[in-house]
Amino acid sequence: MALNIRKISTIQNLQRLIKNMHRKITLTLITTALMSLSLGTSAKCETEVFYCQSSIPADVEVLLCLEDSALTLEKFNFDDNISLSEFEHSTFEKGSYHRSLVNENTLFLKSHNKVSSLTFTEYNSAELGEDTREISIEIDIENKKQKITCNNKSFSRLSEIEDTIELYN
Repeated sequence: MALNIRKISTIQNLQRLIKNMHRKITLTLITTALMSLSLGTSAKCETEVFYCQSSIPADVEVLLCLEDSALTLEKFNFDDNISLSEFEHSTFEKGSYHRSLVNENTLFLKSHNKVSSLTFTEYNSAELGEDTREISIEIDIENKKQKITCNNKSFSRLSEIEDTIELYN
């Protein structure tokens, strides 16, 4: 009996240790990201988090990277009048929605310039026996929102970013 109690206690201690290690790693990642978030001009991208390409309704190419534990808007080709500098001093916020057979991950980039926000979305559903996956961005330029559905060359790893994290540039 005492042996079984020790095994259970050891398992519980290991579970606590793993949970605490996960928290410390997450906090370290968040802290580093908060200290070093930048909108990128570097040529390399350590981890591509979100890539959207589309030609309907407009030619679009957007790349969001994770570099040195910082989110970086590496590429934003949408309108010749809008440059990456539009997104300096922006805020990233991550959220997600889950219900049975549906997962949606969203990353919001908020700015106080001409482009007031970018919303990156990854939507997966298996409702009604159909698998649906949609990657999209919504661009708000001077209070005019435009949703763009990304093509099949696009990808998203938004689910790998922790929710409720606010990252500042």
